[in-house]
Amino acid sequence: MKLVFEGTEEQLENLKALVKNSKENLPEHNDNYQVNNLWHVNDVKINYVCEDEDAMDVLESALHNEATMAQIRFAIHLEADYLGLKKKSFD
Repeated sequence: MKLVFEGTEEQLENLKALVKNSKENLPEHNDNYQVNNLWHVNDVKINYVCEDEDAMDVLESALHNEATMAQIRFAIHLEADYLGLKKKSFD
């Protein structure tokens, strides 16, 4: 199987760094994942003096933070409502 990734040079470098520095198994290729907005250790290091490993720890914690997850869920609901998608009922 051959995978082809598209993006800017910076986005592809971010993806390579994510794969290289990840301490967890990444999901297998799946068209259902949205990966166009990747974060990189440099997004941390631009504002803080630290090594790549510490910056990756910051990213992992920030992206698994409950407030971050809540904001993403809020944005998903906002965009779905904007597109007129019908919300499921779980009665």
